[in-house]
This record gives sequence, structure tokens and C-alpha cells, in this order.
Amino acid sequence: MDRRTAIITRSTQRLVGRSCALRLAKDGCDVAICDNSSKQSELSQLKREIESKGVKCCSYICDQSNEEDVKHLISNVVDDLGGVDIVSLTPTVLIMIRRYLVSTEDFDKSMAARPRSLFLILKYTSAQMIKQGRGGRIISLTTMSALQAQSRHLSAYTAACFAIRGLMQTVALELGQHNITVNLLARSYQPTAVSIQSHLIYYVDSVLLDPTG
Repeated sequence: MDRRTAIITRSTQRLVGRSCALRLAKDGCDVAICDNSSKQSELSQLKREIESKGVKCCSYICDQSNEEDVKHLISNVVDDLGGVDIVSLTPTVLIMIRRYLVSTEDFDKSMAARPRSLFLILKYTSAQMIKQGRGGRIISLTTMSALQAQSRHLSAYTAACFAIRGLMQTVALELGQHNITVNLLARSYQPTAVSIQSHLIYYVDSVLLDPTG
């Protein structure tokens, strides 16, 4: 069987993206890694680690919420590595805004950072998989907030997670006929730098906005 090609979004994210990229390389897949422009040095280091496992690796700068960036990403992966067979999706940076009344601007940012970025990757990778005619695997990560609201003051974040769940379920129904499986993993809380900062912000907001807790 020909070697498969995997795309890993937010590849430098240690708990998910980076681990998935290294594991797929270990399993013999060629790997396309991508992240935003601030992660260039981390991408270069990860690329070297992946290539040391005897597979091909190409790295790309991509804003997942920008449609032109995503189109160019998929086109470049196909040109450089020959196709797309596996996609591991981590939506762009978490925006956990803990407010009683979230602003319209912050709500829009949250929706763009998560469901919109996911939609764009799904749109262009699934089209390429259908064109290839050999099926594929799409896996995305979310949190338990996609199943049930987990905390107060997280309306924008929770709405985005629910949107991701609905999007992935519908896409799974649409792509099954093409032998493309679509799965969503909802993980529990993990103490990352982003989540720790979010909880510190929540503590301050709770004191300022609601002294009774």
C-alpha cells in the first residue's frame, strides 16, 4: 500500500498536535505540519524530529480561520506530498472569555477561532479526499463543553464547542458514502498554559463581577 499523508493542524501544540504528528510519523505516514507565523521555530524543530523517523515532512504557515490560507495549504500539501489521507484537527487558539455578558466582538472571535477554522479545513481536505477516491480519516479535538456546559461565564466558548459537535456529526453523515470517517474527541480538562491562564482570569472576574462567587 502506498504511504499515506497526514495533515496535522496546530502542530506545535504539545498535548495534541505535536504528539499526533510524531505518532503518525512513527507509523510510517508522511506528515504535513502547520501553525501560525509565531510558531516558525517550533515547526522547524518538529520537522527535523519527524524526518529523523525516515518519512517526509513539510511545514507550512497557515491561519486556519483565513480561507485563502487554508486553500493554499491543501494545494501545497497535495503538490509536495501527493495527497491527503488523514487529517488531525485542533481548532485555533482557545478563546475562553469568562464574562456574564460577552461582547459581540468577543463572541465573533470565538466562533471564528473554532467552528469557522474547523469548517474551512473540513471543506478543502474532504474535497481533496473525494477527488482522490481512496477514502480517508478526519479526527478533530474539542472539550467536554461540546457535550454539556461546564462552567458559568463561558457562553461564547460553549456555543463554539456545540457548533463544532454539530458540524462534525453532519459532515460524518455526508462523507460516509465516500469511505471517509469523521470523528470528534471530547477531552477532559488538561492543565495547559492556556487553560491555567483562563482559570486565573475566571478567579479575578468572579471577584470583580460576583463577590458572592
